[in-house]
Amino acid sequence: MFRAALTRAAGRAVSFQARDFASAAAGGAAQQPIAIPTAANPRTVTLIPGDGIGPEISASVQQIFTAAGVPLTWEIVDVTPVKGPDGKIGIPQAAIDSVVKHKIGLKGPLATPVGKGHRSLNLAIRK
Repeated sequence: MFRAALTRAAGRAVSFQARDFASAAAGGAAQQPIAIPTAANPRTVTLIPGDGIGPEISASVQQIFTAAGVPLTWEIVDVTPVKGPDGKIGIPQAAIDSVVKHKIGLKGPLATPVGKGHRSLNLAIRK
């Protein structure tokens, strides 16, 4: 289904090849290939709507993926900044755990707290 949606979008046949991914942490050993999602077994993606126009953009992206027939389910997580024990503002652990669990996430724009010493939340999520 994903292949068909991409073929329609590209206006030409699209081919895929199975790949193994190497990991430096695993000593360069190949990891298991990622399963291709199907309607019966959709891929779960962490969705972080973000701030400002982020929720509206995220909703539009969800509609686009649905219209294209991409087999995805969304786990929507809130990343309202939390103050850690060290006094620094950061991302809630549940949001980080969701991205690590699903290995893929889509993030809308996030506001960065004003003032010195605050790390950008956009940067924190990318790391």
